[in-house]
Amino acid sequence: GVVEQPLGAATRQAVVEVPDGEVGELYMAGPMVSAIGYTDPARNVGAFVDLPVGPESHIVRHFRTRDLARKRPDGSLEYCGRADGFAKVGGKWLDLASVEQQLRSAGCK
Repeated sequence: GVVEQPLGAATRQAVVEVPDGEVGELYMAGPMVSAIGYTDPARNVGAFVDLPVGPESHIVRHFRTRDLARKRPDGSLEYCGRADGFAKVGGKWLDLASVEQQLRSAGCK
């Protein structure tokens, strides 16, 4: 899918902005990011990263979405999948490898 308005920057795993058109992991920042968190404290480890932003390199808290995206020539972001092999369906996280295994065992190709 395509996000019509730019929401952020795609990054390599080393947390550097990637060139336009290259797939990277999407991080989000903003006033609400610091207010969110998982109810399980163990899931918060690695979910938030403090990164320098802007010409003065102010440190800003970012949420690691685990979504993969690329910036298109028009400035919109194109969703390219997940970095962790999970998808949220109906409010629940699914392990896509397990779903694929079940489908294959049922004879689906």
